[in-house]
Amino acid sequence: MLLEKAAPDHPTGEGRPDGPAPRGEVLALLAVALRPPADPGSLPAALEGLLDRLGTGQPRRSIEEAARRARDVPIAKEYHRLFLGPAKPLAPPFESVYRDGRLEGPATAAFRRELRLAGVEPPKDLGHPPDHIALEIECLALLEVRALEARRAGQPEEAERWSVQARRLVDRHLALWLSPFLARLEAAAPESPYTHLVRATGLVVGVPLRREAG
Repeated sequence: MLLEKAAPDHPTGEGRPDGPAPRGEVLALLAVALRPPADPGSLPAALEGLLDRLGTGQPRRSIEEAARRARDVPIAKEYHRLFLGPAKPLAPPFESVYRDGRLEGPATAAFRRELRLAGVEPPKDLGHPPDHIALEIECLALLEVRALEARRAGQPEEAERWSVQARRLVDRHLALWLSPFLARLEAAAPESPYTHLVRATGLVVGVPLRREAG
């Protein structure tokens, strides 16, 4: 994990203060949900935490649908079927696949530069390229948390610095591939909880989501 402060103190919502959750906290939980599942309960727990933090609207409805569908799906098997293999994955969750047509393309190198600008490095035991959807969302969560902390500390220039970097990460990376990634999931696995999770992610990030073949 890139950051600890963006991770919710109360992942399932128990003991959390009332009121809307900061955007960085929601993004951090989305990143948790998008990682390879550590155990059968990890995705349901992350979805439960998201439902505790999201208000009304389409992102919440997508997460509700993901949670409903996750009850009847072997989560680890589904994750590998969609994203990692060993058979050919239906929708690889890597930016470079959609922008460069291959793994470890120029988009991967560009995202590594974004990580360095944020002062972080991917875990050495990551096991896959860093431009994975979970790591990109986690990086965005980190930037959002830093901006919020700077605003709360009365440091507007520092807050703007992190906010600008967050917007750049969206504009130069996530906005360029989340839509075709979702379109591939919707074409190949419309019933999967991960399809609804990725749709919610795009809505929270705020990128245009078009239904397109790919």
